[in-house]
Amino acid sequence: MKVTIKDIAREAGVSISTVSYALNKKGRIVSDKHRRIIEIARKYNYVPNANARSLASGLSNNIGLLLYNSAGLTSPYILKCISTLSDIIGENYGWLALCQLKSPAIDLQDMRRYLGNSRSDGIIVFNAQLPKEVIALLSTAKTPYIVFGREQASCSYVCCDDAAGIREGFDALYARDKRKVLFISGCAEAEMDKDVRTQAYLGCIADHGLAFCQVVGGGYSREQTAAALGAYFAGGGETPQAIMAANDEMAYAAIHVLEERGLIPGQDVALIGFDDADPEHNDAIGLTSIRQPIGQMTRACIEYIYQIVEKDEPALLQQKYAPQLVVRAGTLL
Repeated sequence: MKVTIKDIAREAGVSISTVSYALNKKGRIVSDKHRRIIEIARKYNYVPNANARSLASGLSNNIGLLLYNSAGLTSPYILKCISTLSDIIGENYGWLALCQLKSPAIDLQDMRRYLGNSRSDGIIVFNAQLPKEVIALLSTAKTPYIVFGREQASCSYVCCDDAAGIREGFDALYARDKRKVLFISGCAEAEMDKDVRTQAYLGCIADHGLAFCQVVGGGYSREQTAAALGAYFAGGGETPQAIMAANDEMAYAAIHVLEERGLIPGQDVALIGFDDADPEHNDAIGLTSIRQPIGQMTRACIEYIYQIVEKDEPALLQQKYAPQLVVRAGTLL
């Protein structure tokens, strides 16, 4: 017969509530009694019933992750974030519930529909700017939420310090006497004035008083980057000494474009990507990249939501995490 929480309580000589507390407590084992309960549960391969636990605690033991359509699910960075979130939630809480919205941005109708049809302990909004009316709805619904990957003054967020990463990469190139650095932005030209990575590059150019300043739009994709760089060179654009890309996918495309022109990345043109979400692949091709601390950022999101859930206290978390320049000799001279 299936072992129940009552059986564990009887064998341990404690109450059912004590067993429930011990099995659901997060963190280190705090007493011999706690240890004994854990040992008995493991002996019988006991797994708490999620539905019963949810009814008792009022928690669903899952966190909703919202992505809007333009984010896509093909980027190594996005997939790494989803995988890491799922692993951390699975180890400590329950499940990650992914919802990809069809609209080009998260709007009031989307959020109302989501809140009405989901049951999550909190919401992580992936790299989206939340309108004021959506923030007001979430506040009224008293649903813990946090934005991942984008700074937003009016709500909680965790993100990488993109500007610091670009400066670190640019300074590494400058220290190697690279004065002609081309930047591949993920944004269209009309949006570059709001893009942190693009503006950080332009700031580096201004700080060093450099004459060469070239930005092409790569749309965070290999295809758009190949087309944009091809158009740049076809229009008589000067071959740079180095290329910085706002993500690794665009850096991969730049490698192919350079090779098609008979240039050797790492010898003729230095190259730096951003994210380093696939370090094994970057090791294999020798791509220098600015690594985002995905593990730290994802864990901070989850802990923030459950801190609010458990303490029932509103809080504001606005945290930027420092990236790391990972130098690989294949593309950085």
